[in-house]
Amino acid sequence: MDESYQSPQPLLTDQRKLALPILEGWSFEPIHRIRYLEAQGSYTLLHLTEGAPILVSRNLAALEVQLGDPIAFVRIHRSYILHLSFLRKYVKTKSPTLILDDGTSLPLSVQRKSAFIEAMQHFFRI
Repeated sequence: MDESYQSPQPLLTDQRKLALPILEGWSFEPIHRIRYLEAQGSYTLLHLTEGAPILVSRNLAALEVQLGDPIAFVRIHRSYILHLSFLRKYVKTKSPTLILDDGTSLPLSVQRKSAFIEAMQHFFRI
């Protein structure tokens, strides 16, 4: 057997990138850096782990399809999609709130609560 062979490194986090239409052209952002997406009319604001948010000329529904990961990226409100990796706390009140690891607070709509709970159970293996 060839001693020089080294086994491949395990894949780090998701290496895929999302192709995003922006004003200047296209931006290619690693999916694992997307904290959450926020609807801005027919545009979407992507909040990333570092750097300024990116305004994309695509609506939230189109990006939800493009992401194609209903477990890691869950629609929590008509205006928000959350990457569950960044969730720190789920506050159960009359108006449920999700607290991210950086202190950001996002609303959880009552209509999307059951889908969120299901995705959370799969993602965190509860």
